[in-house]
Amino acid sequence: MKELRKEYRERERGCVDNLVKGSKVVLATLHGAGGFHLRNRQFDVVIIDEASQALEAQCWVPLLSAKKVVLAGDHLQLPPTIKSLNSKTKTKESNEERDKERNGTDKKMTLENTLFDRLLALHGSDIKRMLTIQYRMHEKIMAFPSAEL
Repeated sequence: MKELRKEYRERERGCVDNLVKGSKVVLATLHGAGGFHLRNRQFDVVIIDEASQALEAQCWVPLLSAKKVVLAGDHLQLPPTIKSLNSKTKTKESNEERDKERNGTDKKMTLENTLFDRLLALHGSDIKRMLTIQYRMHEKIMAFPSAEL
């Protein structure tokens, strides 16, 4: 049984590796991008959807394997969900000073600050683009709630 399990895992790993190698597009969660099957792979473009709701640390997982990155999301909508009570405050001034030096901003950096926020603070609003076409639903379906509300 032990040998059969080992053979099964090796075959499964080989199948998934072949699928990933032969794919033009690979979809993964931020966490899954650091998984065994995607480890040590390089991608031409990594697109992080809802980047304004993702912790910055989570975004670095796929960024390490990317040649180019697109962050998609609305930084004026929902921030990341933070459950830790002490994540929003810093206790030492030295941490704040270090953050100012690293980020080039006077804003306190907490877990609620996303990579999206950091890039906007560092480079200004010239790096963002507003999408003008909505692809998620048909125009007639979209018009109904807009008209009713």
